[in-house]
Amino acid sequence: MPSNSTIPVSTSTRLKVRALKRAGESYDELLSKMVDQYKPDAIEDDASAATEAN
Repeated sequence: MPSNSTIPVSTSTRLKVRALKRAGESYDELLSKMVDQYKPDAIEDDASAATEAN
């Protein structure tokens, strides 16, 4: 049986995440999808490119 955890977030972040959640989808499923798509190096590369272009 999987254990549950609580992740403290601000109210505004919770509302943003809740807005992305679809009917029948658990928060665990949604967060797992978000983590799978997260590419921190790509974000840094995009920011660096934008800074260099200016």
